[in-house]
Amino acid sequence: MSPYAGGPSDEVDDAWHTLMSSISVRVTQEELEHNGNHRESVALPVGGGNMVWLGVFHQLHCLKMIRQMNYRDHYFSNQTEKAAKDMEVHINHCIEQLRQAVMCQPDTSFTTFVWTHSDPKPVLDVRRFERKCVDWSYFMEGVSSRVVSFEEVDELVNPYFNSTPKNA
Repeated sequence: MSPYAGGPSDEVDDAWHTLMSSISVRVTQEELEHNGNHRESVALPVGGGNMVWLGVFHQLHCLKMIRQMNYRDHYFSNQTEKAAKDMEVHINHCIEQLRQAVMCQPDTSFTTFVWTHSDPKPVLDVRRFERKCVDWSYFMEGVSSRVVSFEEVDELVNPYFNSTPKNA
């Protein structure tokens, strides 16, 4: 079984935490403009650049959130009504993000079917198999020098929250 699947456990949570530890990366203003989405992103005061998530990390974040919603009593047991509404918006955003990703980069590997002794119709063969993919370790080596640590993200200050009203 995959280390990222299954019910809540320290092992599964640790696997997701490790996978997501490089979620925020630093890009230059030129790279941001070259990406073509014509958006700005939060400037990083230490080390310069702008903070972004690569699409792959956004998609992994969405999968993690949907997985956690499957076990909401464990992960969100003390959730307020407002937080639940915010989460609903977040999950709908994630579903749309993943739909777009799947349709933009369609996986054309075969998912096969099997016959069982308990079902008169063909059943999806859900046994895990490895796809031919990018070399994840090599990909992460290219990203590692740009990672914005969780600590650096925690140190960011929203300028809208720290401005003094003009009539104060």
